Amino acid sequence: MSKEPSSDLAQVEIDLLGLSTICWKCGAESVALVGIIPNEDGSEYELVRLTEPAALAFAAGILPPGMPRVGVIKDRASRATGATYLSNGCVQCDALFGNFFLYHEELLEVLVTEGVGSLEVLATVMAPMTEWQQIQEPDLI
Repeated sequence: MSKEPSSDLAQVEIDLLGLSTICWKCGAESVALVGIIPNEDGSEYELVRLTEPAALAFAAGILPPGMPRVGVIKDRASRATGATYLSNGCVQCDALFGNFFLYHEELLEVLVTEGVGSLEVLATVMAPMTEWQQIQEPDLI
């Protein structure tokens, strides 16, 4: 008699999605980690935009190290918000890519004009199902 795997051990295959952008400070091309979506054929999942710190931390934690053109994801101070928060940064100069710029301007325009399929798949990784379910609150366009 086979035993079903525990939900703690269940895994989900996830695509980590990036958006190419030009750094406002140095002009270098970087890729910001902006979304995740399960990699399942025939399923209609919504993109989870990484606007919440917990979602960005989850995605950053499963992003393979040393991804070319992807800057470090870390806490950075924002003059615009007067706060420090987990954020994407430029691969060359480490300048902050602000959440408003990335998620409410750049990403929104790409999603509306070109769709989720136009985002770059940075990596496809396995992640614990329980962690995925904790951050999964799809943003609707």
